[in-house]
Amino acid sequence: VPLVDELDESARISGAVNTVVIEDSALRGFNTDGGGMVMACQEAGIELSGKSVLLLGAGGAAAAIAVAFGNAGVGELHIANRHVSRAAHLRDELHKTGIKRLAVHPLDAFEDEVPDAEIVINATPLGMKERDPMPVRSGYVREGRAFCDAVYRPATQTPLVRLAHERDIPVVAGDRMLLYQGVLAQKLWTGREPNVKAMDGAIS
Repeated sequence: VPLVDELDESARISGAVNTVVIEDSALRGFNTDGGGMVMACQEAGIELSGKSVLLLGAGGAAAAIAVAFGNAGVGELHIANRHVSRAAHLRDELHKTGIKRLAVHPLDAFEDEVPDAEIVINATPLGMKERDPMPVRSGYVREGRAFCDAVYRPATQTPLVRLAHERDIPVVAGDRMLLYQGVLAQKLWTGREPNVKAMDGAIS
């Protein structure tokens, strides 16, 4: 981050850059993770506008997703994190972007405090290892709710994604976010629409 001249909103709030573009001799840093998750939701038919969203985690990926979902017009955003102070810091940064309906919760209490979330996003590391516990209890994965998992596991599914598929619940897996953050990065670099089908095949 200190090596670039300018940051987009997502990179500034997340503190992470995954795409650098040279414009007029200046280095501009972008974070396309959040936009990639939004595009993955669009692909899956998950409507974001006006929805109640629960975000698990408050790190860099979570922050980028929060910015993008706010720009997509979600109705309210609940942030649950092990360290509530970090979630509160992210909430305060998001307030500056115009997102008004924000709340923070401890990670061990969100299921009781946010019973009506319509979209749940896992932006914690849980799911990277097969033996990891799920980020939510099994009973929280139910009809009327969609799930997004930012965790990417090559050639397999996280337990959360697997359970959602078993219950026929809308879900976005981490590989779709990976694909579309790359699509957005490629467009920033070239100024042209990427060949999404070819990029999808490369990571499949």
